[in-house]
Amino acid sequence: MKINETCVSLAEKKFFESQNEKALHPIDGCEVVMDAADNEDGLYLIRCLATEYELGVSSASGLTQEIHTFSLSEILQVNLREAGFLDRDITFLEWLRERDFRGVKTE
Repeated sequence: MKINETCVSLAEKKFFESQNEKALHPIDGCEVVMDAADNEDGLYLIRCLATEYELGVSSASGLTQEIHTFSLSEILQVNLREAGFLDRDITFLEWLRERDFRGVKTE
């Protein structure tokens, strides 16, 4: 299925195009895709190497929890309640769509 067929907004399309392009260019370290300071739930997303991702949450006390996956599709399917990040059943993709990908870096 093509990105154009599954995206529900232009912001979502831009996100997927950006991540697909970045997957073609591995990096030595990690880059922040979404900073915890840029959303009210304190979630953050980091891309490592080519296609590995870390999804985490920062608390007011400075404690963090993280989940590491080897693909974007895996990280998008994480249930944020089951991960202990939020108090409601919602996948990371659904959460991103609710906010129309606000706070996500696509450059």
